Amino acid sequence: MKSKLAIVGCAPRTRDDVDYADPDLDIWVFNESAMKEWCKRADGVFQIHDETIWKNPLNRGDKEHYAWLMSGKTPPIYMLKKYPEVPNSVEIPVDKIIKKFLKDFTVDSERGRKDFFTSTIAYSFALGIYTGYKEIHTYGVELADEAEYRQQQPAAMFWTGIGIGRGVKWVSHSNMFDAPLYPDEMFIGLDKNIFDKKIKELTPQCNEVQKEYIEVKNKTQELFKHFENVGTGVTELVESIRHQAEIGQKFGILDGARQENERFWTRSNAMEAMTGTYVFSRHEFSRDQNAIGVRREEAKKQLIEAAGECQKLIDRIEPKVFDSERRAQFKRLLEAIDVYVKLAVCVGMYTGAINEDQLFMDLVDEAMKNGKR
Repeated sequence: MKSKLAIVGCAPRTRDDVDYADPDLDIWVFNESAMKEWCKRADGVFQIHDETIWKNPLNRGDKEHYAWLMSGKTPPIYMLKKYPEVPNSVEIPVDKIIKKFLKDFTVDSERGRKDFFTSTIAYSFALGIYTGYKEIHTYGVELADEAEYRQQQPAAMFWTGIGIGRGVKWVSHSNMFDAPLYPDEMFIGLDKNIFDKKIKELTPQCNEVQKEYIEVKNKTQELFKHFENVGTGVTELVESIRHQAEIGQKFGILDGARQENERFWTRSNAMEAMTGTYVFSRHEFSRDQNAIGVRREEAKKQLIEAAGECQKLIDRIEPKVFDSERRAQFKRLLEAIDVYVKLAVCVGMYTGAINEDQLFMDLVDEAMKNGKR
């Protein structure tokens, strides 16, 4: 063990900045990284995934990864337990780490968990502190690009804090700690005319697509009547229903974006009327986006179910049988089509609102980057 440790992730921005020639530096990497061209040296490798992943002969990172682990020609392989087939595997002493660092930490929640390890990086940070390194550098660790990574970032920052609190000299070559200062840098005076301008752009677009939607809806109704009265044209009807839903969703995206701009236009005017000014935080855009995203996912599930219900009802109708049961079937089908199309519009509206919230967040990020308020 050397005095300094470099924990190296795969994010390319700083991944290659490690001084591999430093004789006082141990280097830890993750998963298949030790065999990558960019990794010049690895003194420890973390592989904490389930064995079905690292034993997979079609491993997406390296098809020879399992053979390498079994070879015995590896540095220490830090795992959640020791595997006999991995000669250099070393069990991470999770319980001892928790007992040593978190004995005075109580979590009064439903699960009451203190094992705050949401990523391989969190395990490596904790083990580096536990092992006793006096100085830890992190490279190629951002945890920012995907939703999964964003869920993993808090634990990495948590263990960074534990390390600093234990007196470890910690050097983060990362953007993880570049968050704006609250509240001064978090609330931005975006020009509210952005919202008004988008409303004026989107309104005529909504009107045009609405006309297109009405035309497709009328065609669907004609084909529906033909199928009901004659018993033919089911393929054309199904295609028209799908087309109606597609145009409905297209309208929904535009109208959802328009409504989101109207919402913030109204909010900015209300703030201005009360205080003479208005500000927005990235958090409120992000919060609204996340809430709308939950509703969209539920609507998507309902949309798939509604599409299946329409198809099921169509398949049950006997083309050449004309009786009261047939009329009841067509009534149920008409209701199912209405539900299906409305859900398509809802999914579109949620999508449009989510896209606008992302645009607003991008504008806030740019404003904060340029030091504007």
